Parts: sequence; structure tokens; C-alpha cells
Amino acid sequence: MSTFRPLSRSSVSLQLAATLAAAANVSALVAAPPQAVNDEPIVLENFVVTASPLTRSQADLAQSTAVLTGQSLAVQQRGTLGATLAGEVGLSATDFGPGASRPVIRGIGGDRVRVLENGVGTLDVSNISPDHGIGTEPLFADRLEVVRGPATLRYGSAAIGGVVNVLDGRVPTERATATLSGRTELRGNTADEERAGALLLNGGTTGFAWQTRVFARRTGDLRIPGTNLHQHDEAAHDHEEGEEHDHEAHEAEPVHGRVPNTAIDSEGWSAGGTWFLRTGYIGAAFTAHNSLFGIPPDGHVHEHEEDEGHDETEDESHDEPDHAAEAIRSDLHQRRVDVRGAITEPFGPFARADVELAFADYDHSELEGEAVGTRFDQTGHEGRLELTQQEFGKLTGAVGAQYQFTELKAAGDEAYLPTVKTTNWAGFLFEELVTGPVAWQAGARYEHQRVAPVASSGFSARTFDGVSGSLGAVWSFAANWGLAASVARTTRLPSATELFADGPHAATAAYELGDPSLDRERATALELSLRRRAGFVTGVVTVFRSRFDDYIFEQPTGATADGLPVYAFVARDARFEGGEIETWWHLHEGKAHTFDLRLGADWVRATQLDDDQPLPRIPPHRFLAGLHYRGGAFTAGIDVIRAAAQHRTAPGEEETTGYTLVSADVGYRFDVGRIEYLVFLRGTNLADAEARNHVSFLKEYAPLAGRSLSAGLRLTF
Repeated sequence: MSTFRPLSRSSVSLQLAATLAAAANVSALVAAPPQAVNDEPIVLENFVVTASPLTRSQADLAQSTAVLTGQSLAVQQRGTLGATLAGEVGLSATDFGPGASRPVIRGIGGDRVRVLENGVGTLDVSNISPDHGIGTEPLFADRLEVVRGPATLRYGSAAIGGVVNVLDGRVPTERATATLSGRTELRGNTADEERAGALLLNGGTTGFAWQTRVFARRTGDLRIPGTNLHQHDEAAHDHEEGEEHDHEAHEAEPVHGRVPNTAIDSEGWSAGGTWFLRTGYIGAAFTAHNSLFGIPPDGHVHEHEEDEGHDETEDESHDEPDHAAEAIRSDLHQRRVDVRGAITEPFGPFARADVELAFADYDHSELEGEAVGTRFDQTGHEGRLELTQQEFGKLTGAVGAQYQFTELKAAGDEAYLPTVKTTNWAGFLFEELVTGPVAWQAGARYEHQRVAPVASSGFSARTFDGVSGSLGAVWSFAANWGLAASVARTTRLPSATELFADGPHAATAAYELGDPSLDRERATALELSLRRRAGFVTGVVTVFRSRFDDYIFEQPTGATADGLPVYAFVARDARFEGGEIETWWHLHEGKAHTFDLRLGADWVRATQLDDDQPLPRIPPHRFLAGLHYRGGAFTAGIDVIRAAAQHRTAPGEEETTGYTLVSADVGYRFDVGRIEYLVFLRGTNLADAEARNHVSFLKEYAPLAGRSLSAGLRLTF
């Protein structure tokens, strides 16, 4: 089948595709040598290892993907994964301060978007609350891949909204090509006075390859235009019932020019090695990650009474000055071991076998001043076995199994979760059949999960089973044209937080209340994409629609407990629908120079069907435009993102005004001896606009960064 014509940027994500199931063989791309990654090789750019076990290009898969690598990744890289990807079509971020920001895909986030490291879960607790940081470092990434839409067949029920895979090659999967090679990078940013650096070294012999990495990042408080608190025109703003909880934010004193308590101090390292045999390989790596970052308050400055039976409806202590809470910081630590192995020679009906294992010990403490308010400890492990079938005529595919176990403990005055053990195992199947110009892709997954709190909690263990299936087709109906369609019926199993949360959470300034009776969440997802692979204009137009039965989300109840508004997890039918477009207009394509115009847009509309109300924190419509030039070693570009105002809000949720972000970047690559140098500059929010991300819980308190300049130097040898 034909593949997309190479474009000038790694966000060739406009060439849609992705997984209808499947089991990814990450080794194919992770092992790319540093020189190849920095040069953004065309062949690698067209493949998405996260999507399929069959090493298919983006053009040959049925759902949507995005890829970020090489110089584009270096220029767009931020301190968190969410912020790094927020400018891609169809993606946004939670933005719970600069230190905690998870990706949101088509308005869906949290425990519905699975974040992976080299194909295996991060094994942290970032999925249970937006203030929890991800235990992975973007500076380590060689490549980021995104699967838009359901990826439950490949990665489980927590991927019902999509997948983000961070590929960093910590366990080498290709033989060493040099005794010693590597890269080092230094960068800074004026928005938060960032100073960051990373060093990668790799090498080895014919039968052994090794890699080691180290990074450090320090920042100050985030600089912004105007004041941190949103100043409302109360005379022109009618308050809906329940909005008083959001407006408590205005009782805090505004700060001009910065968002207090947003500094970050992070560091980490990894080391790994792989032994290569005649029929395969086996390797392992150890990774350490530490991060101390501030969590901006949202204005709910309360201390919580130790007496759980205290009646807050007539609490006279609200006026006492010692009820002002201290700034909260999150102190995160993770230690992780990864093991990877493969049989690369055919055996029986299979062409190869891949095994991936991860073991992690994670903890983070929410510090109120110097005291620990709440501490989360989680130990866990995850394993995957994938068997790729040999081709049988025009039929090929893969089968696999997955197992995951986590034990989460919360301790402290605000431990809103009991100790919970979650066990999950699954089996999955993916098949592809090519009939003339049409490639059919189908998959199925069975998943079993047990969520068991400690007996002293008063809760009983819950057991769930889920079956998911999908069918898709990619039709090359004319030269350079393709049509992709998919339908998936997926099941998501409730998380421990949704079932058993019961207590105050200072970082989110809410009393969180789970529902032990919640059942499975089911969705029917449809997607249709039209794409053009080559010509003066290349790109893709996608429309999607997902209908959820018993969609689980937090909803304000209007009550208070421990001086905080109560947010309860509820299950309601819901519908997500929207579209994405990204086109590249190749104004000039020559051997020495290229000049491209990028035009794009994305929109999503999400509705709670039971009462025809909007769901909370849904991103507004966005429009994107950019001009990009490449001439030899020099690159330059300017991009504009226009986010519309979001007036379609859930009860108790604030509206946000529209904003325009203008950014520009330049880069220059040159060689001195055996060392390749890349120098890049990027200006962000050049108009110094006040921008409040509607997806963020803290949109009323913490706007996005103001005008800033980032600079970096990367050496590859």
C-alpha cells in the first residue's frame, strides 16, 4: 500500500491512523540511532509502533494518530507531557499548574487516556487526580506517539479515550553501531526561569548494547500577563446555582505577573543494557525519577476538621485566621525496573514473540508547608506477551495477554482513599485481511478486574469483566487518496477512586465522594477519515462520535463537607462528537528549500444525555495556522492558535473567553568534526495574551504563561 508523502514537520499526524486493537512491537522505532532521530528520517516518520503489531504506516491503519520526534519534539518540548502535546490537533492538557499536566484527547482525559512508557503503563497515580504528576520525563523522550480514540483492545479499559506513548529506548532493542555515541542538551525558558539539561550515552559491542541517561530541571514561579485570578464583571454575570463554590476563588488576593507556588525541581536518571542472541534478545533498565513541584491553589483556602462528624453548615471557625491553608507542594519519587525480551526468529505459527515487564515503586507526598498532608504509596507491576502470527495468505495478526497489579496506600489527615489492591488481566486478538484496495482490521479483548479495598475500610471488593471489539477498513480508492472508517464497542471498568473515594483532598480543594455501586462504562465509537497522501495539498479530515452508557464523572452536589464543596462520582449517559482537520499546502517543494502552509481546526461537543447538560471541562473549538520554512540546515516557522470562547458549560462551571496564541521558532543545525549541533529558539505567546485553558480545574486561578522565549542547544555525537 502507498504511504504518505513526507512532510516538512514531524507532526505528520495529519496522516491519520491508529489502532483498532493490537499489540505494538515498540522495538522497531525505539532503537533508531540518535543521528537518525535528529534527522527525522522519512521512513520512521510514517510508522506508529504504538498502533499495531504489524509495523504499519499511519496511512495503513484505521484510526487517528499523531507523532512528534526529532527537531519538532525538541522545539515543542515542555516540562510536562500534557504541555508538550497541547498544540497538536485534537489534543489539550489538564494544566494543574506547570508541574502536573496530563494529555486530554478529544475532550477525554484522566483514567480514560493511558500514558505509556515504551508500551507499558507508567504505574504512577497521575490518572486518579489532575494534581498528580506523571512519573516520566519529556526530556528523555526520543519520540511521542498518540492514538486518538479508543485503544482499549491494545491497552485495556483505561485507554477508552486514547493512548500517549513515550518512547525513549531505555532498554536497547538494536545492536550497538558504535562503541560510544550519544547526545546532550541544555535549554532555558524565560516564562519560569527554567534551567534544564539532559545527557544520553549509549554504546556496546556486537552482542551487548547499553544506554544511560540523566536529567535535571529547575524553574521558578510561572510568569503571566495581568493577575492570576480571573476578574469577573459581577454586574453582567448571572450566577447559576452551585457556582458559588467556583466564585470562592475570588476571595483570595490576586497576584500580579505570576502564579504563586508553581516552581519545579526535578531530576532523574536511567541505565539499561541488552544481550543479543542468535534468535532474539533480553534486556533490562532501571529508572529513578524525583520531582518537587508546587500546586497552585484555586482559592479554596480551608483547613479541614479532624472530626468527620463535624457539621460544616454552621461552622463558625471559617472566620478564624488559622484556617488559611499553606501552599501545597507535591514531592514525587518513582523507582522503576523494565525488562524486555523478544524471539525474532519464526517458530510454529508465529513470526516473533515480544515480552515487556515493568516493576515500579511510586510515592508522592502532598506537603502543606513542611508537614505532610496526604501521602500516596503505590507498588505495582505490569506484563505483556505478544505473539505475531506468520502470514497466511493475505491474513496476518497477533494474539497477546496482559497482566497488571497495583497496591495503592493513602495516609494522612486527608487520605480520601482506603488501601486498595487492583488486579487486572486480559487477552486480546488482532487480525488484518487485505482484499484488493481494502485492508480490513478487526480485534477483540476480554478483560477481568478485581478492586479490593482493605477490610477495615468498610467497603467490599468489586469484580468486573469487560469485552471490547472493533472493526475497521482502510480503502485506497484512488491514487494518493484513502478513506478510513472504524467502529468499536468498548468497555471501561471503574477505578478505585471512582468506587471508594470518601474524604477531603486539599490539592483539588474538594471533598471527593465515590460510589461503590458503579458498574461498567460502555461506549460505541465511530470514526471516518478522508486523507490525501500527495500533491499540492495533503492532509486529513476526520469526524467522530462516541455514545457512552453510564459515563462516570465528578459532579458538584451543592453540599459541603469539611469546609469543601462535595464532588460525587456519578454515572450518566453521554455523547461526544466532533471533528478534526489538518492540511499542509506545499507552496514550494525544492531540493534546497521548502515552504509550507499549515491550516487546521478541531472541535468537540460533549453532552450529558440524562438532562441534556454539557459535560465539564470540554475544550473549545480551535483554529490553527502556520508557515514553515526549511532551507538546508536552517528552519523557521510561525504558528497561530485561536481558541474560541467556551460558553457551553456544565452547572457550576465558569465560562472562558477566547484567546489567540502566537509562537515562532528558528533552528540551525551544523557539524563540527564528528559532533552535530542543533541550536533552536522559540517565542511563545508573543502577543502576551491572557489565556485560560477551559480544560483546567484551575482556569480561574492559573492562566497559561505569558510572553516567553525558550532556547536550547543539542549536541549529537
